[in-house]
Order: sequence, then C-alpha cells, then structure tokens
Amino acid sequence: AVPNVDFLLLAEFDIDKGSLLRVQYPRDTGCDEHAMAELMLPEGSHGREEDWTTFFVRLREDPESCTPCTLKADDAKKTPPKLVVPKVTVLQYNKDVQDWSRWQESGSSESLSFRCIGNRHALVAKDEDGKDVVVITIHPDMQYTKLQNDFVSLYTENDVAVGILFENPSDEPKLGKEVATLSSEEEERRRQILAARSDAAPTEAPDFLYCLSFVRTVKDDTVRRGAVVRSLAVCTRYQFYHIFKPILILALEKYY
Repeated sequence: AVPNVDFLLLAEFDIDKGSLLRVQYPRDTGCDEHAMAELMLPEGSHGREEDWTTFFVRLREDPESCTPCTLKADDAKKTPPKLVVPKVTVLQYNKDVQDWSRWQESGSSESLSFRCIGNRHALVAKDEDGKDVVVITIHPDMQYTKLQNDFVSLYTENDVAVGILFENPSDEPKLGKEVATLSSEEEERRRQILAARSDAAPTEAPDFLYCLSFVRTVKDDTVRRGAVVRSLAVCTRYQFYHIFKPILILALEKYY
C-alpha cells in the first residue's frame, strides 16, 4: 500500500549546536540532516510563537535516500578515491554570455577523484586550499562529450554543463572510461529499483516529496535561551499536504 505520509521529522534548536534533526521516522531520509533542520527551523523562527514552512525533498532513484550535495569531512576519510586525475581546471558554461567561466569562482584545482557519497558516486575536486568539493554526481543519463583532446564537458542532473580542462591530455581517456563505467552502474541500479517499485506497489513513487513543517516557540526560563524552539514536519507524496496542519498542531502540543 502507498503511505499517506512517507516521513515524520522532528527538529529542535540547540543553543550550542544550532538546528538539529532529532527524529526521523520510520527511517532516516538519507538527506543532509543539518540542511533539513535548517529548513524546518528558518531564520527568525524563535521570534514568533508559531509559524509554517513548506519545502520539497527531491527523491533520486532510491525512495529511501536523498543525495547530499556536499562532501562531509567524515565521508572523505571513509571513502578513499577510486581514481585520481591530477592538475585540471574546472569550468562551468555560462548561458548568459554563452561561454565557459571559472566554476564556483575558483576553477583551478589540484586533482579530481571519484568518491562514494552516501549511495552515489561523485566527481570531487580538491582545490588549491586542499578542500574537497563535489563537482558533479554521477547519474544514469550522464552526457560526456570530448570537445578537444584536453577538454571535455559533462552535464549535471539539472542540465548544467561542467567543463574539465586537463593539463595532461593523456588523463582524459581514464576519466572518460571511469565515467562510462559508473554511469552504467547507476543505470542498472535505477532499473533494479524501478523494478522493485513496480513489484511493491501499483502506484509509481514521486520524484519528490511535499514537506509541511510547523515550528513553535515556548518560553521556558529554565533553559539558557529562555525558550524551547521545536518543529514537526510531515513529508508526503501528495499535493494536499495542508490537510495535515491540525494533526501537526496537536502532535507538537502533546510533545511539549
């Protein structure tokens, strides 16, 4: 059966740690917990007794996992690079000027490598400061185009063109081969997941979830901040998510 609610989330503001995602039910969403908590507890919410926010969670191929968009330090330590390509320049195509420009202001990087982030492979750049930054997440529909001997383009899932300029052109075939291999693995994985979905339920799972969050501030002189700020959210595949408002109000009142 298709559930009415896919996830129930509880977030709370901690004066030392900031916004925290305390509860994820019936399972972890797989999304960046800090980002989810920030969406549930928007800036300035502590100044109001009650407030509502709506946000969307995009589901990738796996309905039980959302892909984080940044590489955490812990991920970098746990997942050694699969392939390292030294000395490249990362570019991004600017549609306004119809030309390539530096990617994220600083396109120069020391190396590129493939790492496993969550349950996805990503192409990661190590910039001049030694920081790991995700350039592109490998996906089944990856377009890899060799424009010159030392320059290739790839498209993200959002159709943003990323360019890789090699200092050594001989590194290009290695990168192209690895992209093709991982993209094929993602295609097979997607096929298996869609087949499992088809067997499990007659209704196809959505590409994203609608999330409705109710945040409430309760004055409490016994805590350092002088108030307790908590938020309760439902994530559902249905567009009529507003019907859960009364339930969220009653549930959060009872939780306090």
